[in-house]
Amino acid sequence: MVRDLQAKPTIAGVILILLGFVASIYGSRTYLRDVPRTVTDTFHVGQDVRDDSYWSHPYHFEPSTVVVGNITVSDAATGQSSSINFFVLDRTNFESWRQRQPGVQYLVKMLQAQSSFNFSFTTPRNDTYHFVFDNYYSTARKNISLGVRYEYVKISREPYTDHTAAYGGVVLAVVGTTVLAYGLLKKPEIRWA
Repeated sequence: MVRDLQAKPTIAGVILILLGFVASIYGSRTYLRDVPRTVTDTFHVGQDVRDDSYWSHPYHFEPSTVVVGNITVSDAATGQSSSINFFVLDRTNFESWRQRQPGVQYLVKMLQAQSSFNFSFTTPRNDTYHFVFDNYYSTARKNISLGVRYEYVKISREPYTDHTAAYGGVVLAVVGTTVLAYGLLKKPEIRWA
């Protein structure tokens, strides 16, 4: 009967240590999870636009991209500040605009914008967007400088290891060690019948 009282905490401690050891080794699991990352980039282009003509710079953007830009316009012959019609259109509306069809929807529309100006918009979907510089109303060639900064969130799938069960196994092993030590160091209790 004395041996039974010491054996129970000792056996329980050994079992907890073994379970904790197994959980700490095999408890971690790895899986793929979506990780959002903010991507920021810029581009800068320049072009001369002839009189009675236009220039379009296409650029592909992801959905919900925040686009901020600045434009400088000058007369190509004199270098003096000048004006231009400026539009931002998605691919479908750009084709409609080129064919002079009605119902064109603009993301940005600025008529005879002067010398230096800023613009911003957010893209509604994944598409190619056209920065259009319309010089049809003018008889002077224009020099255009376009600078754009854009930012969007890219979701990438990356491996992630969850160690929760492994940490639980370490805790279980520590508890098992304590119970085992108690069982081994406990002085037997003698009961008189």
